[in-house]
This record gives sequence, structure tokens and C-alpha cells, in this order.
Amino acid sequence: MFQISAAVVFVVSMALAGGCASPAATAAAPSPGRVNRDPHGPPDVNQYIAALSDPKRDQYLPLARVVELLKLHKDARVADLGCGPGLASCAIAKAVPDGVVFAIDVEPAQLDALNIRIRNENARNVVPVLCVTDDPRLPPSSVDCIVIIDTFHHFDDRVNYLKNLARALRPGGRIVNIDYKEGKLAVGPPPEHKLAKDTWLREFADAGFIKEREETEFTYHDFVVFRAPVR
Repeated sequence: MFQISAAVVFVVSMALAGGCASPAATAAAPSPGRVNRDPHGPPDVNQYIAALSDPKRDQYLPLARVVELLKLHKDARVADLGCGPGLASCAIAKAVPDGVVFAIDVEPAQLDALNIRIRNENARNVVPVLCVTDDPRLPPSSVDCIVIIDTFHHFDDRVNYLKNLARALRPGGRIVNIDYKEGKLAVGPPPEHKLAKDTWLREFADAGFIKEREETEFTYHDFVVFRAPVR
């Protein structure tokens, strides 16, 4: 069984490598009108954080159900890639009380908001990780599952990025891609901001991933589980 002490060792090693920001006791709010470091996100990071934190989002993508469908072991190591202010990260953390959730984002202000949520929810097994646009900052064979929610269409050079993610997965690991369905919807980004499902399914296949299953119960989201390529 994975022990928290092991997670601490892992986190310290990442911090020494310069890729991880530890949860702080307090977190400052971002400056007004601060420009988003994510080039594919809305430019005003404050407004973006507020939108991602809106409790109404749970009405069209219930996180409790999402976590249930992830079918995680309680000692799993999970990466929430593009975590934003951490709603999904903290929900997943409750399902892995003996594991750890690496909450990864390219925007420091998102991690500031995440740190506040970690403190408020006492989610001590959530570890913020500041990544860069072409590297998730995950060591090889470090996680059992990578969850990507409403974020895959933000990545550049996606096939190579997926190959990078494959190296971060342990043997038998999975990536779960949850993203808005195509076309004009009542919620979510405009159609031109989204990827066609056939496109990202092909990109996962080109990176060596094997489609394991698909959940079809969500009105606005596709939910597909991929198994890591055999190394």
C-alpha cells in the first residue's frame, strides 16, 4: 500500500528539480487583470479562475460521478492535468486517501487558488505542480492514472505530449480524457475552440494508447479511458 511518507519523498525530489510548488499555509490572490500564462485560455486569469470555480459546472459534469467512474484504488497516484483551481483534484483526493493527487497547471495563479482550496478542504494528499506548456513535470513511472478534464484541446504538439505522458505512467496505467462534445452546446467553449472527437481519438492512437472503455452518460462531455502503450 502506498504510504504518505513515500509521497513526501517523491514531492521533495520534484521540488529539488524545480518542478513542484508545495501547498502553502496561505495563498495570495492574483493581481487584478493578470494575463493568463495558458495561451489557449481566456486572457484574464482572474475571470478564468472564477468561471472554473462556478458551482454550476457540477450540474453538467458531476464530479462525484466522474470520480466514481475513474475506478481508482485508494492508494493510487493520480495526476490531474490542467487542474485549474482544483475542484476535481480535491474530489479525486477523497477517493485516494492512501494515495496522492498531483494537481498540475501551467498558470501560477491557478495554483494559488488551488492552495486556498487545499487548506479549506484539508486535502493534504493534493500536491500542486507548476508545469510548462510542453512538459507536465512528471517523472517516469510516477502515476497510475492521468485525468484530463476540459484541457486536452489546450495542448500543442499533442501526439508528442501524449508520448511524454505515457512515460509518466506506471505499467498498466491509464489516461482518462474528459472533454466537451463537438458542436454548439448550452455550456462550454465555442465550437471553434474544441477538437473533433475523431481527431483526439486518432492522436491517442498515434501515441500508442489503446482505447479501453467509454462512458456515454454525460450530456455535454465525452469520457474515454485509454490504456498506456506497453513498454
